[in-house]
Amino acid sequence: MTLIKPQLLQPAGGLPHMGAICRRGARRFRAPHGRHWRSDIGDRPGPSRHHPDAGPALLLAVIVPVWISSVRIQRTTIRQSNVHAVAERWASDAGWSVVGVTATGDQGLVQATGPNPAPDLAVLRRDLTDAGLNGLDVRVSLVPASYKPLPG
Repeated sequence: MTLIKPQLLQPAGGLPHMGAICRRGARRFRAPHGRHWRSDIGDRPGPSRHHPDAGPALLLAVIVPVWISSVRIQRTTIRQSNVHAVAERWASDAGWSVVGVTATGDQGLVQATGPNPAPDLAVLRRDLTDAGLNGLDVRVSLVPASYKPLPG
């Protein structure tokens, strides 16, 4: 017995189309024509295991975690972009360049390289505070570079 119509299947994977499942709601999770599911223990019919209002609950169970994850990713991306902009200005003022910025949770990792002397980290902290990023724990990796002319 199939509970999902063949026309709702995706051609390549054979999995149900998510939109069709969400639109149909709980009707796809109940036995057709009001019959009950069979018990696992014998031939005696058992009660239906799914409530008719399971569709909206199932939809919320999927949407809420995805929404929370999206908000976290958006915050992290915005924070990373802001830290990168501030660190780029700070490094360029000292003749250095930012190689990369990574943000994870409440921590930012800045990688910069350039000639000695290294830029002042207190200036970067002040610039981050001025930009509203004072609650962020920032770690900086400074890699001094030495530039030498090639012999001609």
